Amino acid sequence: RHHLVDSLTYSNSSKCVFCSKVKGDSPLFKCDACPQAFHAKCFSRFSGLKTLRNGHLSQLNKSDLCCPKCREEQRLEPKSQKAKDLSKKCKQLLGELDQITGGCCLCHIPDFNRGETCNSNTVILCDQCEREFHIGCLKRENMCSLKAIPKGAWFCSPKCKGVNQALGKVRQLGCYKIRAARGGGGGSLPKSKGSQIKYTCEVLCGEGKEERSRRSLNEALEILQESFAPLPHAVTGADLLPIMAKAQACADHDYTKVHTILLRSNGEPVCACVIRICGQFLAEIPFVATKSSARNRGHCRQMFSVIERLLSDLGVEQYCLPAAAGQAMNTWIKHFGFRVMKAAAFRKAKADFRILLYPGTTLLVKSLMETN
Repeated sequence: RHHLVDSLTYSNSSKCVFCSKVKGDSPLFKCDACPQAFHAKCFSRFSGLKTLRNGHLSQLNKSDLCCPKCREEQRLEPKSQKAKDLSKKCKQLLGELDQITGGCCLCHIPDFNRGETCNSNTVILCDQCEREFHIGCLKRENMCSLKAIPKGAWFCSPKCKGVNQALGKVRQLGCYKIRAARGGGGGSLPKSKGSQIKYTCEVLCGEGKEERSRRSLNEALEILQESFAPLPHAVTGADLLPIMAKAQACADHDYTKVHTILLRSNGEPVCACVIRICGQFLAEIPFVATKSSARNRGHCRQMFSVIERLLSDLGVEQYCLPAAAGQAMNTWIKHFGFRVMKAAAFRKAKADFRILLYPGTTLLVKSLMETN
């Protein structure tokens, strides 16, 4: 609108914008993006284009004919091909944004009631899978009929409630022993080493009240921060890694249900990961790393054996992680059994679960149904 008002203030007179002279014997050309006019020779001195004997300009395309102000502000003539191409790209981008903006996972409309009263347009979130639902959509799909937002935890299905309860029991185990991997998690440990290593695992959700859990979380965070550069939140700029590892909220993102897994080898912390378990549908691993001094010893494979065993016990169907192109992606695909998530599945995961994806990475997914 601002550009339109500016352009309308230009006069449609026969004066050249450069020399302020009237049309005379030399023809005037009109700017493609506004009503300004100019002589061919005057414009050639400004643009560097050659003037032909007939007074016309030697130009590659019509979009070259823009006055200084329009060139500075990069305005486009609405009917030009460049403007049409830009408009097409904008429509495609808006179409993709419409599909990944979230909102109710049943009607896919991000609109919700902002008042204190509870009606059909009020949104409620599942306390395990974290999907959003309109109360009216829940009733229409015969999932449940709510008259008010329930106090305490609410789950969209018995499966999500079961996953939540099972996770609580795993956290209560504290640091528990696990057997060495034999073919799980994309590979196996050498027998000579596997028999000598005693692994223990701990599943954490936030710092907790005990000193032991706080110490374990700090050890896990130290391993992860050794491998990952800070990932700033789009609004606050805060590093997302410690926020997610400590199960905290940040702006409009709630990470209070995120878990951290710490793997120990003979009592020493060697591998850690951050994991979001979105009910039985999907689990997300935005961060996973092995301690630099303990790499190339099979600990990462052991970690993924633990992850897959845990998710399988919870009944989770698949899990995903971001991977950079090149050797890292090839390793995940070739040695750990992942594949690139299809575009339609990615849009759904992004909309329903707000999956985290770093710039320059691709989302990989692995089915646990096939593994089982």
